[in-house]
Amino acid sequence: MASKTQSLPPEYEQYFLSSPEVYGIPATSPAYVLVPLHRTRIRRPRCCTLSCCAVLIPLFVLLAIFGTFSFLWPSDPDIQVVRLNIDRIKASVHPIPYMDIWMHLRLRVRNPNFVSVDYEPAVTSIAYRGRLLGFATSGKTSVDSRGVSYVEATLRFNEIRVMQDVVYYFNDDLEKGILPLDTTTEIDGTVQILLLSVPVKGKISCSIHVNMKNQTVVHEDCYPVISFDRS
Repeated sequence: MASKTQSLPPEYEQYFLSSPEVYGIPATSPAYVLVPLHRTRIRRPRCCTLSCCAVLIPLFVLLAIFGTFSFLWPSDPDIQVVRLNIDRIKASVHPIPYMDIWMHLRLRVRNPNFVSVDYEPAVTSIAYRGRLLGFATSGKTSVDSRGVSYVEATLRFNEIRVMQDVVYYFNDDLEKGILPLDTTTEIDGTVQILLLSVPVKGKISCSIHVNMKNQTVVHEDCYPVISFDRS
């Protein structure tokens, strides 16, 4: 029995015989070339590195020395008036304008330096209306590094003559019963750093108003004074 071959309908035969087009898949494999990656090194001249080191090392040394000197450079003492008492005060315009003043001050001196400092005697002056009446000195004092010491200052002035240009204010103040006075205290010292002797100075001023009736201080204003004179 002979086999019978059945033919496909024309519309199906055309579909199976024709090869469909496939998109996205290349007909032939592309050729690739692999190039090894090498990191390019930029070689700097060795002389440039040496010159930079020769400049930076001395610069760092100078900065370290400057920082050390700035840290250890002496500072002026810090002075505060702890107590200010009027022991006696007397004023008169007859036969000439004069006054008697007995005053006691207690000062607190703080040494901010990292070495001990021997300070010279403190000098305390008193003035009326900008006119100096007199001054007194106290004993020497030595303050340890970063330490505190107290200085006693006593002023006793008898029959101090008032200057002629302030007599008018003097009479007016006596009538009011309030006498304005100014006190200034200075302390000098020297700090030794290697071969250098660096002077330090502390200064404080106080403006006070004294009640003539009960001889007490009714107003007190003390403030540090920056001095640029190191002689």
